[in-house]
Order: sequence, then C-alpha cells, then structure tokens
Amino acid sequence: MLRLQTSLNRRGFPCPRCARTFHTSGGMSRHYRLECVDLPRFKCPHCDMRSKYTQAIYRHIRAKHRNMELRFVKLY
Repeated sequence: MLRLQTSLNRRGFPCPRCARTFHTSGGMSRHYRLECVDLPRFKCPHCDMRSKYTQAIYRHIRAKHRNMELRFVKLY
C-alpha cells in the first residue's frame, strides 16, 4: 500500500478538467474550484475587468485607475 501511495504522489494529482497536475490534492481541489469551474466572481467598479481573485482586482485598480476608490464588486 505504501508503494502505491508513493508512486501516486510522484505523478501528482491531475485536474479532471484540464491537463494540469498538482503536488497535493488540496492544490488540485483549489485549482478546480476557483480556476477551472467557476466564472470570475469579482469585477472592477471602474471598467469591465473581471477576475476570480480580489487581489487581481486590487492590483488592476492600482495600475490602471490611479487615485480611484480601491474596492471591488462581488458578482455572486
């Protein structure tokens, strides 16, 4: 049993939807839930930019909309 587990960990945990593999099952689960399945949940309040991550919206506002309010809109 230990030998089978070790060989499984070497190959990684493949995403059932795309070709990416991950070192941990938690990494694959997070990727699948946030990147492969869901649509972007957050939107820039100043333009049509959308992202699955709030930090991407904050980075976008700081770079593209200087001196504007730093917030995001949650779509769902």
